[in-house]
Amino acid sequence: MQPSTSQSILIAVLAMGLGFSLASSPAIGYPATGATGADRNPIVSAGGTVSGSSVVPILTAPADQDIVITDVILGARDLYSCMAQAQVSITDGATVLGSFAIGLNTQRPDYTIYKPHVAARLESGILIQAGMPVELQIHHTGGTHCDGGLMEIDYTVSGYLAQP
Repeated sequence: MQPSTSQSILIAVLAMGLGFSLASSPAIGYPATGATGADRNPIVSAGGTVSGSSVVPILTAPADQDIVITDVILGARDLYSCMAQAQVSITDGATVLGSFAIGLNTQRPDYTIYKPHVAARLESGILIQAGMPVELQIHHTGGTHCDGGLMEIDYTVSGYLAQP
């Protein structure tokens, strides 16, 4: 017995429906970083110059968002002859979350003893909890022999906002 025309059409429609349902759907990508609010710019950054040992508040995480710091750039400088070193720590106001050593020796043009620049790309980042401050703690650890005063430290810190 031969199938009727309506049965053939029904079989063809069912086969096409099955083919469409098994076809791959488009891929949907999500960022590897934390989710951010649609109404906010997720990028945060701060920069400036510090002279001497001090605590510098640079950012504060919003009450409903964490900050993830992904990049830290430090530069040591002095306008005159200088030989100094310092410890630069990133804190949330209470806990040290990252620490970097930096120094300057303009008396040696090859800078072989000190690190006048620090550039850190932090793949996993430094997490600052929602509502907490981001502070730089600068502690000069020795050799503060700068004709123009203490060594100055230029800083740039950047990252993004994320849902807690």
